Amino acid sequence: YKLQYAILMSGLLYGLINQDSVQGVYGFVLGCLAAYAYEYYGNFLVPVVIRVGASVIAYLITYTPLVNTALYSGPMCILFLLVAVVAIRLITKEKKIL
Repeated sequence: YKLQYAILMSGLLYGLINQDSVQGVYGFVLGCLAAYAYEYYGNFLVPVVIRVGASVIAYLITYTPLVNTALYSGPMCILFLLVAVVAIRLITKEKKIL
């Protein structure tokens, strides 16, 4: 299969494992990111680290008082999203796989 199709299918299957629609979308995005990271770096450890990092963040948000801090505010979420977008753009600018 073409790489783009394989990444999307991988993400879709990873998202379908979750039986909740919100977690399914989260799983789809995380699955696509992990597949892309594996193709980009050629190392299985990279998507594993991404998945562990996502689990740690989800745990901290769910089971700690992090939700009540300024770090969890709307502007901070937007800032982190922008940082992620810039980081992804810089990575893909250096080496294209798609």
